[in-house]
Amino acid sequence: MLFQRKYCIFSVALSWLKILTMPPRSLSPAPVVPFKLHSLGYLLLSAEKMSAGLTLSYHIVPPLFLIIFTSAAQYLAQAGNPDRKFQTWFILGNCFAWKVVGSLLAWALLWLWIPSKKFPGPTTSFGYTPIYQANGELYYVGSLAMLGCVVYINPTLCVSIYQNMGPILGVLNVLAFSLCTYLLIKAKLDRNPVDPYLRTSVSSPFF
Repeated sequence: MLFQRKYCIFSVALSWLKILTMPPRSLSPAPVVPFKLHSLGYLLLSAEKMSAGLTLSYHIVPPLFLIIFTSAAQYLAQAGNPDRKFQTWFILGNCFAWKVVGSLLAWALLWLWIPSKKFPGPTTSFGYTPIYQANGELYYVGSLAMLGCVVYINPTLCVSIYQNMGPILGVLNVLAFSLCTYLLIKAKLDRNPVDPYLRTSVSSPFF
C-alpha cells in the first residue's frame, strides 16, 4: 500500500513536470522564453494576442484536465475496487473491458458521421487550421440518454464496470499507447518541413 501511494504521488508529480516542459501551441510563432518560465511566460505573452476565451480553452483548461484526470486514474487504479486485488493481466484488460471500450469508440465514431455545424480551430504557427464539429452538447445529452436506455435494459452494467475498472484502465492504456505510436510514425513519415514540433526529439512529439 505504501508503494502504491508513492507511485500515485510520483505520477501526479510527473504530470506536473510534463505540463511545465511541454511545447506551447499558439496562433502565432512562439516567442523565445527561458526554460524555467517556459509555460507561465508563454501564457502571459500569448494572452496579449489571444482572446480570453481562447487563452482559457487552449492554455488553462487542458493542463488542468491533464492533472485532474491523471490523478483520478491513479486513484481508481489503486482504490477503485478494494475487494479485488491487482493482477498482472489487468494491464491487457479482459473480454468485458474490451467490449466496453469498443462500444464507446463505436459510439464516438458514429457521432463523427452525424451532420453538424463545423467551425475552425486556432491556426498553428505553421499555417494549419483544424476543423471541428460543433455537436458537443448534443453528444453529451445523447450519451446520457443512451446510458439510461442501456442501464434500463441491463441494470447490472454499472456494477460490472465497477468490478472491472482495473482491466478497463488497462485497455485504455493499451489503446492510448498504440494511438500515440501510430500518430508519431505517421507524422514522421509525412514530415512537414515547416512544422517546428517535428524537429525535436522523439519523446517530445510522442507526449
